[in-house]
Amino acid sequence: MKKLVLAALLLASLAPLSAFTLSPTEVDLTTTLMLIGNTDEPSSGPTPFIIAQSLGASVPLAIAGPFFLEPSLDLFGTWYEYTGTRAVPGAYESGTRFFVLGTLLAVRAGAAFPVSTRVSLGISLGLDLLLRFPIDFEAGADLRKDSRRASLAYFYGKGRFLYPETSLFCKWRISERFGLAFSLGALHPVFHLWDGEGLAYLDQFVIGGGLGFTYSLR
Repeated sequence: MKKLVLAALLLASLAPLSAFTLSPTEVDLTTTLMLIGNTDEPSSGPTPFIIAQSLGASVPLAIAGPFFLEPSLDLFGTWYEYTGTRAVPGAYESGTRFFVLGTLLAVRAGAAFPVSTRVSLGISLGLDLLLRFPIDFEAGADLRKDSRRASLAYFYGKGRFLYPETSLFCKWRISERFGLAFSLGALHPVFHLWDGEGLAYLDQFVIGGGLGFTYSLR
């Protein structure tokens, strides 16, 4: 009898979890135009913003009602140079610059609300991990080796790879399976609160507008 009671209690405790089963709803492929803030001045001259284009994929997972979780992966590339204390965006023409491959790993939580049979609007909050890898295959690469190593340490020092994200989006279903997605998001450099550099909020702040294609799995 005690075993039956314990089994019943266990099933009762697990019952609420069934309402939050994660279910993939679609696959999204997105290209995003990003503006990355920079308040420092590299040797090539001031570059208050650097423009980068990313390609990414995500899979929204329905939770319950309008709510979802969305893991995503984005790749992009930028040019950087090392100033002696910091890694900052540098112009392509600069002889001291090197290429940096950026990888954004994110998990978002949000909600989407239909405004018609084909259009929905939504908002999401997330945490992104910005993983940056200096790469240099050009002439003079050995001369920039120390700069790349110092930049790598800078990118991952004091949590500079942690970026909370906020975003708005609109999805338009063109057909039963295919649709378009438009998004506007921002990555916030909260590490300025503790990194001790005294930089403006604009520095390493990222804002991006995205256009995506969706494929429904339902």
